[in-house]
Amino acid sequence: MGHATLINDSLFWFVIFLTLLLAMFLYAVVVTPPEAATRSSEEPALDPPHRPHPPQSRHCRPGGHRPPRPPQAPPARPAVPAMRPGTPPQRRP
Repeated sequence: MGHATLINDSLFWFVIFLTLLLAMFLYAVVVTPPEAATRSSEEPALDPPHRPHPPQSRHCRPGGHRPPRPPQAPPARPAVPAMRPGTPPQRRP
């Protein structure tokens, strides 16, 4: 028996195995009644326990969980004073 023959035989039996596995899975899905899948061995709790809120860190705002914005630089002062309508231009000494 050559190497290619062994590989072909192995692949054939592997495909047969996967086909049988798929058929068993489909049979189990079709045969299982729908209510059996939703039953639970334990009764559900009427009031689930409430988890306490995590402590607020100094970086969180009370209304949300976004970190605060970084501080912004103050606006730069213009080199030339702004002119208002109706005022004559000022001369620099």
